[in-house]
Amino acid sequence: SANILCFSQSRDSLFQTLNQYQSAGDKAVKALRISDSLRRINPYTAYQYALLSKELKHGNDSLTGRANIAISNYYISRAKYDSSIYFLDLAQQIFTNRTDSSSLSKVLIQKGVVNYYETNYEKAIENLLTASGILENINDSILLASVYNNLGSFHQSRDNEYEKALEFYT
Repeated sequence: SANILCFSQSRDSLFQTLNQYQSAGDKAVKALRISDSLRRINPYTAYQYALLSKELKHGNDSLTGRANIAISNYYISRAKYDSSIYFLDLAQQIFTNRTDSSSLSKVLIQKGVVNYYETNYEKAIENLLTASGILENINDSILLASVYNNLGSFHQSRDNEYEKALEFYT
C-alpha cells in the first residue's frame, strides 16, 4: 500500500507539471517526454501519457508519430505484437508523408525488433536493411551501428548463420 501511495503521489505531481503549461501543444510535448522516461519503469503509465500526448497534439503530425511509437512500446511490453505493428504502421505513414528519414528509420528498426520477437526473421531483416539504407543516406552512424548490431544478432539467431552475422559485426 505504501508503493501505491508513492506511485499515486508521483503521478499527481506529473499531472501538476503538465498543468503548468498553457498550450495544448506544450502539454503534448511534455506528456510524450514523461511517457519516454517511464517506458521501462512503468509501461502502462507511459502508455497513458502517450495517449494523452496524442489527444493534445493539435495538428502536430510528428508528435502524433512519436506518440504512436510510444504506444507501440507498451504493446511490445505486453507481447501484443499485432497491436504494436498497427501503431508502428501509423507512425510509418506519418513519417513517410513528412519525409522525416530519421524518424522513419527508427520506426523500421522498431518494426524489425517486433518481427524478430515474432520469429519472423525474414521480415525483421528486411526492415533493418531498409532502415540501414536510410541511415546511410543521412549519415547517421550511431543508429546505423545499432542496426548492424541487430542484423548480426538476427542472423546468428536464424539457423546459426554465423558467417552472415560476422558481416554485420565487422
